[in-house]
Amino acid sequence: EQTIARMVEHHQLVLEALVSSPERALSSVEVLTAEEQALYAQVNRTAQALPDTRSVVQIFEEQAARTPDAVACIGVTAGGGEQRLTFGQLDARSNQLARHLQQLGALAETRVALLCDRSPELLVGLLGILKAGGCYVPIDPQYPASYVERIARDAEPALVLSKRALGASLKVDVWVDLEGGEFAEGALAGASAERLERGAVAAAQLACLMYTSGSTGRPKGVMVPHAQLLNWLHAGWSRAPFGSDEVMLQKTSVAFAVSLKELLSGLLRGAPQVLVADATVKDSEALARSIERWGVSRMHLVPSHLQALLESLGGRAREALGSLRVVVTAGEALPSGVVRQVREQLPWVTLWNNYGCTELNDVTYHRLEGAESEVGTGFVPIGQPIANTEVYVLDDELRRVPLGVMGELYVSSVGCARGY
Repeated sequence: EQTIARMVEHHQLVLEALVSSPERALSSVEVLTAEEQALYAQVNRTAQALPDTRSVVQIFEEQAARTPDAVACIGVTAGGGEQRLTFGQLDARSNQLARHLQQLGALAETRVALLCDRSPELLVGLLGILKAGGCYVPIDPQYPASYVERIARDAEPALVLSKRALGASLKVDVWVDLEGGEFAEGALAGASAERLERGAVAAAQLACLMYTSGSTGRPKGVMVPHAQLLNWLHAGWSRAPFGSDEVMLQKTSVAFAVSLKELLSGLLRGAPQVLVADATVKDSEALARSIERWGVSRMHLVPSHLQALLESLGGRAREALGSLRVVVTAGEALPSGVVRQVREQLPWVTLWNNYGCTELNDVTYHRLEGAESEVGTGFVPIGQPIANTEVYVLDDELRRVPLGVMGELYVSSVGCARGY
């Protein structure tokens, strides 16, 4: 009934415009009602200054100075073994790596590829690259060799960091071994662990080069500036602040942009990261055991993975996932049935439905909390834009479409990837 009423109102607006100006083109007629125009303006009123101008590295270093002895990360193998680093150790090792990279020629935006499994070395590598001023180029070591080659050919990294030799297929001049002799005893061990002197990091400077296959199956590099990282980090901290005793799960392939949220959002707020092996991620029972063992409070999952986890645990979900406080879904449309599963099995959990892409990472968010959340049927809406982001649904003529009318989503943001 509401849809029909809106259609009548839009039709009336078109007729009135054509009667008053018969010579005007139909495509130039504004069909949005005053109420709909006001709604677009209200939704997109997101401009705000960042709380501070510190870089990712500065935020981490200040956190490490406050809590040097607190656990920063726990790498958990499929067999249950663990490797820990404190904030002080992570800071020192990434300083050593940064100095070594600079000695090897790393400058601002120098592309440094990182092939590493989910382990403390992954964080050492990421932070070391950023501290050196370089551009982080993550490559999943689980990828087929041919796909890794294609990424390397396109990215042309000046340096490669890896925990294992991947053969001669990657034609690069310099390798740095994050495991074994060079990391433990060689050039890195001899490098100073003191912090580097550095100037301010420009917002437009590249932080990372993320490769996505998109719809083509061919790797496509997306150039992510520091401005994007800082905008979604601060936006996330503002809407869902971290508590002092939280634990973050890191389970996503480094090939996906959400891995950066897992690696940085909690760490920069003092929350330890639990990095689990691929085999654990693919086994619902093993994943639940890790969540329970380490008291994980936050995790990111695609909706289908969340559904599979809850269905696998059934009535045991309350106990096995009792430490969870926040669950963020993204990467797929969120079915309302999955929301109801969460409400039934984990009623205390705050569920966020985020929408984005590699080029923007976060675009919109939708919070679902408590049994009173009305989710209806079908899929959950993607919500409203994050800070400093505007969204518009436009037609083929790039005109805003009325409520309920299909169109394409256009996004304007300070966090757009370079080239957009």
